[in-house]
Amino acid sequence: MKGQKIDRKFTDRAWAEMSQLLDREMPDAAPRQKRRIAGWWWLLAGLSLGAGIAALWFSSLQEPESPPPVERPVAQTQNRNEHQLSSPVAENSKATEPVATAAATPQPLKLSAATAATAKAPSRAIPFVAMGENPSPNARNSQSPAVAIPAAKANDTEPETRPSFTISGLASLPLARLPQHQPALRLSLAATAGGKLHPEFLVYASALASPVSAGEGLAAGVLASFPLKNPRLSFESGLGYTYIRQPLSILAPEKDASGTAPTTDESQLVVYGFEDLTAKATRLESSYLLATQDLGLHYAEVPVHLAFAASPKWQFFAGANILVLLESAPSFTHGGLLDATRQMDLANGSPFVNGISSSTLRVLLSKTDAQLLAGARYRLSRNLSLGLQYQMGMVDVVKSNRAADYHRLLRLSLSHHFGW
Repeated sequence: MKGQKIDRKFTDRAWAEMSQLLDREMPDAAPRQKRRIAGWWWLLAGLSLGAGIAALWFSSLQEPESPPPVERPVAQTQNRNEHQLSSPVAENSKATEPVATAAATPQPLKLSAATAATAKAPSRAIPFVAMGENPSPNARNSQSPAVAIPAAKANDTEPETRPSFTISGLASLPLARLPQHQPALRLSLAATAGGKLHPEFLVYASALASPVSAGEGLAAGVLASFPLKNPRLSFESGLGYTYIRQPLSILAPEKDASGTAPTTDESQLVVYGFEDLTAKATRLESSYLLATQDLGLHYAEVPVHLAFAASPKWQFFAGANILVLLESAPSFTHGGLLDATRQMDLANGSPFVNGISSSTLRVLLSKTDAQLLAGARYRLSRNLSLGLQYQMGMVDVVKSNRAADYHRLLRLSLSHHFGW
């Protein structure tokens, strides 16, 4: 074929025939078509979730108006002399003379039988009542006798004494009331009789989905909420388990005519998940085989949040999520705490062609992952809440990969609350 020109059609036909030949000879190495959920399904699910959250938020704002407070008459606790002393007068004026005379020599009052019987016992409906105390400034230092009240008899000859009652200490008490349109904030932490605050616990179950790949997963655990000085703020931490499944696509070189695989760096052979490897394989100079499996990651997670209660229903939080890799699958992956106890599957059952060196069959994973997160939680009832958060990984998941890939996950959680 020396001197002949090879055009584009000839090259494309050669690639097509080679692909068909490889698919017949090694069907296990052919790329497995994965069923992907259409993008408009994700859009419809997101719009439905957003509409539901907006409806719940709008319904929480439409609180029933409380009825206006009923005006009740205040019980009169001042006698006639105290009513005269309630208005300020000049010290040297003539108006003080009859007041002082009345305070020094109280005049007996004639009352009916019902009024006299009621005046014998102090009223229990009025708080902060001091007996035998006269608040008038002119009679404070003088010992004035009790007011004489005639007995409820026909002849009115035997008077009875009645102690005076006054209300004191009301000015120094914080008696401010909450406005009717603003409901009291429902704190997640209840105070005990000793003044200490106990944490509130949340048992949660979560579903995870990746917005950038076909990744998905599940999570469950326990979260404890501790109070801070500000009643709206709380510190949350706990322990849980997370399972994440991601697509793992691997490029491996075809062995040459001598029967041995070409020496190629491992970082150029293993590619994790997020790019179209079929188009990339056709651009390489040598023939490559494409294999795809699911990468299963088992993590122990430690979430750390700072939560803010914006209303009795809504709570927003932000923080970090620390993940420790326990175990991974398939068996040619390693990096977890429990992966060292199993024997690596280097050839049997692997998706690679025979003849590739064992070093290219080991996919090295990161042992830990640190994720930044932010989200919101809506209180459905006293003991149930629904939360949505976004987790952004900061550590490369596959160390043996040439390109860095990170976890990007949306998390929907249902939590059950219970106190100490």
